[in-house]
Amino acid sequence: MKSSFRVKAATWVAVLALTSTGFGCSDDPAPTAPVEEPMDVPRVTETFTGTFGQGESSNNVFTVSQTGGVELRITKLEPVRTLTVGMGIGNWDESLETPCQVFASDGRVVVNAVLVSLGVTAGEYCVQVRDVGNVFPGATVSYTVQVLHP
Repeated sequence: MKSSFRVKAATWVAVLALTSTGFGCSDDPAPTAPVEEPMDVPRVTETFTGTFGQGESSNNVFTVSQTGGVELRITKLEPVRTLTVGMGIGNWDESLETPCQVFASDGRVVVNAVLVSLGVTAGEYCVQVRDVGNVFPGATVSYTVQVLHP
């Protein structure tokens, strides 16, 4: 008797689990198509180097000539290659107190990770590399970052 009760209970649990997961799927937004760049947009790769210390950031400025996607990649960190840092892309306005106005960033970037920003327009931008709490007092981190843009 106990064994048939367990089978029935297990069956009901499985039925409830399947029906409840089916209801949750209807709230998902429709997927959107990725933004595609025209085939004739020339791409430029720029390489920047810099340094920063504990609680600091470093900015490098680049100019985008036409609308398209931008990719940022840290290719080198020293003295600790496995350090996790922050990286972002922003609008550059030298007249502001904080000239790099970051609009997309990630605080868990490691060497060769890519940060992508789709659909930027022509103008001046900055790539910012920063400490996210992993740099020891008095230490200096050197980095190399590559920027691929139209």
